[in-house]
Amino acid sequence: RCDCGQLGIIDQPNPVHSVVTYPNPATGNVLNINSPAAYNKIEISNIAGIRVKEISFDRVTGTEKLDISGLKEGIYMVKIIFADQTVTMTKFIKR
Repeated sequence: RCDCGQLGIIDQPNPVHSVVTYPNPATGNVLNINSPAAYNKIEISNIAGIRVKEISFDRVTGTEKLDISGLKEGIYMVKIIFADQTVTMTKFIKR
């Protein structure tokens, strides 16, 4: 018997803060992250869950341009950590 709970990746049902990630799919070397709420950190992980990029800020609001030139083509998860310690997750494709 296994009481394993839910397995797999689930989209966050109701994020506390809105985030827009563009362009998606990203065909160049820049990914834009936009939110009206202040955020302190962005973590990008590949589809295997391995963190490939981490950027820290001092309470950024609005649009931040991320350099994704070092990332290979594929699907990535973006974790945005806000100043109030809430987290929003989104994904993007790099082509």
